[in-house]
Amino acid sequence: MKSLRTRSGLLAPSFVAVWSSGYVVGSVATRSIAPLTITLWRFVVSALVLAAFALYRREAWPLRPVDLGFAAVTGVVAFTVQFTALYRGLADGMPAATTALIACSAPLVVALAGAAPGGTGSTLDSGSASRSASWESSSP
Repeated sequence: MKSLRTRSGLLAPSFVAVWSSGYVVGSVATRSIAPLTITLWRFVVSALVLAAFALYRREAWPLRPVDLGFAAVTGVVAFTVQFTALYRGLADGMPAATTALIACSAPLVVALAGAAPGGTGSTLDSGSASRSASWESSSP
């Protein structure tokens, strides 16, 4: 994997500013735009920016259509559910800080569920690692 280090050191603070502003902007946007519409446009713009960034850096892409389809369907379903629910909460009057706290706790909940007795953490880990390795090995 290529390093994201920059000489200016502005990448991490820029990421935090853009990510965290999504809650405040979402709170304002839900006053006049439907939650699903906000989700759609947020991810269309994000996908275009990230695709341009990945092409510029010549990152590896999944080459098999089944891998690309799996990534696309998983991303669309997961993020549509998560962010439409997030923006629905904002539209119904939930404060942006509370929404951010709940949404940002999701990785902790997943980690705890995977580590629980009978959890499937190791199964999920090995599957994602092999899928990632196959994408990297198929790059030119």
